[in-house]
Amino acid sequence: MQSHYDANDLISYADCNAILHKTLIRTANHITATRILDTLHSQSVRFQYRTNLSRGRPQKSLGEHRAIVEAVNRHNPQGAEQATREHLSGVLMSLRDVFKGTSRVGNLGRI
Repeated sequence: MQSHYDANDLISYADCNAILHKTLIRTANHITATRILDTLHSQSVRFQYRTNLSRGRPQKSLGEHRAIVEAVNRHNPQGAEQATREHLSGVLMSLRDVFKGTSRVGNLGRI
């Protein structure tokens, strides 16, 4: 991801983002969470690309992903959970920015 970010290749960066998410889901090996995420995948993938292409988000996302991976590698479930919560908060803030001024922003407050 870092090399794609450094090269400003945001499409490849977004592709790696999707691979990282799949890898983390597989690593977690949580059947219920996997089912829920599989169900939500078709709705969430379009938002992943939108946020990854929004200004400043790739840099923030890279750091958030790094924190998640580091916690997983340290076998630190609490750290991984906290890093994931921070990542999801950042995604939500980015989505609010992306949809600012549209009728969709009201629905984002319910996420």
